[in-house]
Amino acid sequence: MTQPVISVILPAYNASQTLARAICSVREQTFQNWELIVVDDGSKDDTLQIAEEFAQVDKRIHVVTQDNGGRSRARNTGLVNSNGMYIAFLDADDYFFTNSLFDLLDSAKKYKSDLVIGEIVSSHHRSILKNSFFEEIQAIEYLFALKKNQRLFNSLWNKLFKREIVTRYQLQFPVGIEMGEDTIFVLSYILHLHTLSTISNPVCNYFPQKNSITRRPFSIDYVDRKHMAHLLWVDIFKKWHLPVQRVYRSFFTMRMFGCSRMAKDNPSLLKELIQQTFNDPYILDFAKQIQNTCYDNFFAVLIREKHARIWTLCAKFIAIFRKIIGR
Repeated sequence: MTQPVISVILPAYNASQTLARAICSVREQTFQNWELIVVDDGSKDDTLQIAEEFAQVDKRIHVVTQDNGGRSRARNTGLVNSNGMYIAFLDADDYFFTNSLFDLLDSAKKYKSDLVIGEIVSSHHRSILKNSFFEEIQAIEYLFALKKNQRLFNSLWNKLFKREIVTRYQLQFPVGIEMGEDTIFVLSYILHLHTLSTISNPVCNYFPQKNSITRRPFSIDYVDRKHMAHLLWVDIFKKWHLPVQRVYRSFFTMRMFGCSRMAKDNPSLLKELIQQTFNDPYILDFAKQIQNTCYDNFFAVLIREKHARIWTLCAKFIAIFRKIIGR
């Protein structure tokens, strides 16, 4: 049996209402040399039966079952069972467009890209990507700017990864994390890439579902994942000899955003999050490292000066403003 070019990993939990659509979107690709690995994460509905029915009529579809362990464990199971030269991800809630795999692979081959990023279609996203290619420091600079668009940057479904990089560096999704694990995987991968290409064509149609395993409420754990993400950015910047102070400055803006989001969505936890912010020695060290530099900002000053009350007022004010503008 010849090696598939692309392995598509699809974790599914209680996804009987949307799984068939997702699987059909892979089967209908114009590029046909793929394998689809459906990982049933201990579903209690007809998810497994639907997946197995497709596997019976299409030998490129492989079904793996496991006890419920969360989407990170399900994706890791998919990685272990993958055989393709490249890896793509799809959630059971979403679907690929007909040319998605062809477009991603065409860019990967044309530019010998370690990572390809395509557009996403959703109700809250506007198209911004162009057909572009970046190498080394240029690639890192582009990605650091792109991270402001969380949907494009954090998502897995709009990207094509080289399996060789994933296996060489033993990259996995962090188990036990329910929010932000995609970002940790993407950044762990970026740490090892040298070339990047982007395509303007839409790759995935994203449908947020109320009961999906990709939907979780905002929490302190999510803010902690953002902290982990910035530590990975520090490693990336150090590798390419870029000024890490830029990451620290970005961190404080992100931290204030997290506190304002908490004030808006879960105000009972705001005090705990702010206490954690002001008592963390690493955060204080970040603030000190950008002191008296062009990268210093107001939020870092509040940390250094221990102005927790002013920080709280800022978070609440931003939360009120976000409510007014509907964000």
